Amino acid sequence: MIRELAGWTHRVDDPGQLTWAVRQAIHRALNGRPDLTALEITDELTRTNQPPPPAIRPVRRLRTLPSPADLDEAAETLRTAHRPLIVAGGGTRWPHDIEGVEELADLLEAPVFTTAAGRGAVDERHPRAFGLLGLYTTPPATDLLETADTLLLLGTRLEETARMGWTNWRTATVVQADTSPAAFGEGSPTVTHPLLGDAQSVVQELTRRLTATPGTAKAAWSAAQHHVSAAQHATTETDFDRSPVRSTLHHVSRVLGPHTLLVQENGLHDIWTYHYPVLTVAHGARPVCPGEQTMMGFGLGASIGAALARPGEPVVLVTGDSALRLSVGALDALHHHALGVIVVVLDNEGFGWPRRLRAGTPGPHIPTTWRSTPADDLARAFGGHGITAPDEETLTAALREARSRSRSGKFTLIRVQVPDDDVPAGIESSGY
Repeated sequence: MIRELAGWTHRVDDPGQLTWAVRQAIHRALNGRPDLTALEITDELTRTNQPPPPAIRPVRRLRTLPSPADLDEAAETLRTAHRPLIVAGGGTRWPHDIEGVEELADLLEAPVFTTAAGRGAVDERHPRAFGLLGLYTTPPATDLLETADTLLLLGTRLEETARMGWTNWRTATVVQADTSPAAFGEGSPTVTHPLLGDAQSVVQELTRRLTATPGTAKAAWSAAQHHVSAAQHATTETDFDRSPVRSTLHHVSRVLGPHTLLVQENGLHDIWTYHYPVLTVAHGARPVCPGEQTMMGFGLGASIGAALARPGEPVVLVTGDSALRLSVGALDALHHHALGVIVVVLDNEGFGWPRRLRAGTPGPHIPTTWRSTPADDLARAFGGHGITAPDEETLTAALREARSRSRSGKFTLIRVQVPDDDVPAGIESSGY
């Protein structure tokens, strides 16, 4: 079964292969496109006494760089573009977060978008950062996506959700940097300049070339970005009664800060967590999100893993009540391991997405509706603290208290009642 999930698998039953197999697994995990490697060591081998291996050099990550000619051509295309745009994908965050995308964006006067997996590659407080693209774009940033004439894709194949809601990726000039030849043209049908190399090296080389020979000023393009940015930031100016989801996430970002480790879910309301600037993350922040259209119930287990992997760092999970129900027993692990995760539950008392899709159909929606357990009762049953926040004042106080409790390894569950129709514009425009 593991062969279907891993990029490389190997079974070791010969002691002479062990050192080679371990090094090969680490090498494949570190180099090229990030992937799972699986090494199976037989039980018989673990029972034998083996001498320690000889001292060998650690496995290193290999840096790859496109040819100078390819870089020169790509830099010239970007230099002469009238409306360049940068997209940072998951390849910009492995194994370390990329540096210098903001500097390159300033040189090009280019807006920067990220995929869900690439979030954290740029500081979303930077004036040229516009959040996520595709399904998660906050209007009117789609205007920038549709009018860009040149796209610089860094470590992204433009998977399905990244292409939703805009069409310009089909016709714009594309400069794409990736460590895998298979990535070129997978998301965009025409890649004018494929750059086979890691994103960090490509960014450094393009920056060096564009610094030496800058392009002409793009006043109109920068003005368009300024206009879009102002309109985007207006989306955070909402009161709790009109949009409790947006208000909640705005306060999560404000109280807990942009460096908080955010864990996301799959659901109707928590999709707001992908929308900048409703919720903002800093460079180097590592949001943990499910891959594309995956299962519900991912978030609680992922938050446990994140808290164990990053001890001492604040972790916040934003989830729906349905997703929480699917894995509620994992709250016990938060208590058992003294993990001070802050769990924010956007509660519409049921499966909001199926209810939304069935809106207007006759008959009761019994399978998609239920009465939720009070937050304090649920959290107390697993050794934590719970509270329902009916207004902004209670919510802000609850978040501050949760932050304090988190430092002592105690989890908090904050429940916010939300209506089915408090959803992002991307959901509306996609027909959901």
